[in-house]
Amino acid sequence: MFIKKSGFTLIELSIVLLILFLITGGIIGGSKLISNAKLQNLIKEIVSYQNQLVVFKNTYRYLPGNMPNATDYHPNVVDGNGNLSYSQPNGTATKRTENFRIFDHLNAFGFNDFKPTTSTGTTVNIGKTVPLSNSFKLVGFSFYSIFYGTSVISNPNEFDNDYNNVMVVGKERFNSYSINPFLTGSQALKIDTKMDNGDPTTGKIYSVKKDSALANECTTSNDLSTAEYNLSKGDEEICFVGYRKVDEW
Repeated sequence: MFIKKSGFTLIELSIVLLILFLITGGIIGGSKLISNAKLQNLIKEIVSYQNQLVVFKNTYRYLPGNMPNATDYHPNVVDGNGNLSYSQPNGTATKRTENFRIFDHLNAFGFNDFKPTTSTGTTVNIGKTVPLSNSFKLVGFSFYSIFYGTSVISNPNEFDNDYNNVMVVGKERFNSYSINPFLTGSQALKIDTKMDNGDPTTGKIYSVKKDSALANECTTSNDLSTAEYNLSKGDEEICFVGYRKVDEW
C-alpha cells in the first residue's frame, strides 16, 4: 500500500520565508518611520519655542522671564530683571528660578498653554516646572546661560563658543537642567543636519565634549576642530541637544 508523505515543498518553504522576510522588513521599516516622525515632531517643538521667544522679545522688548514690567500686564506673574540674559550673578538657584519664569510669562501672555506649577522654585521638574515634550517620554525644555557676555573657553563640558540664553532639550538631571541624554548619536546628527550644519561644535544646534560629564561620548573628541557625533554606540542613548540662539533673541 502506497503512503503519501506529507511536508512542505521547496516552493511552499520559499513562500513562507518570503512572508517572514516581508514581515520582518515591515517591522524594521515601521520602526524607522516612527523614529523619524518623533524626531520631526521634536524639531517642530524646538522651532516653536524659538519662535515664541523671538516674537515675545520683538513685541515687548524683553525676553519672557526677564521682563521687568510683566506685572503691568499680568499682576499674577513675577517680574524679571530686564538684563536680557537667563544667567544671574548670584548662583545657580536664581538661574533656575528665571528658567521657570520664562514659561510663566509665555503662558500669561498667551504664547503657550504650559503653565509651571511654580515660578519661584529651584528644581527642574519636567512636566511641572518646565514643559514636557510631546515626542519623547520624560524629555523637556529648559534655558540657561554660561558666562554671560563672553564665550566659554576651556570648559570641561562645552566646546569653546557663546552660550548666552541657550535652550537645552533632554531628560531631567538632578539639581540641574534638562540635559540628561535621550538620543542616539545618529538621532542627534539627524536633528543637527535638518536644523543646522550637522556639526556638534558650531552653529545653532550643539552638543558637548566627548568626556563631558553631561553626555559622555555623544561626540568623538574634546577638540573643537575634529569632534563629530558619535555613531559607534548604536541604539545607546548618549546625547542631548542644545539650541544656541544666533542673534535671534
